[in-house]
Amino acid sequence: MDRPKCETCLYWNGNAAGGWCHRYPPAYKLSETVYLQPQTDEKDWCGEHPDFPAYIAATRSAPPSPDHTA
Repeated sequence: MDRPKCETCLYWNGNAAGGWCHRYPPAYKLSETVYLQPQTDEKDWCGEHPDFPAYIAATRSAPPSPDHTA
């Protein structure tokens, strides 16, 4: 299983040029009196992706890679 990325997350709104994560409410920036969402790239990732728990479970149950010695 590949690591889940922003481009497949239901909280992400964007395209190949970039986008915004809408997982949490926007943060208020006092210096500019604006609300901001985190700006991310489609290939970025975080632990908040809905598929991330399944990814972690799959990597923990997978056999070790050939370059690791036991």
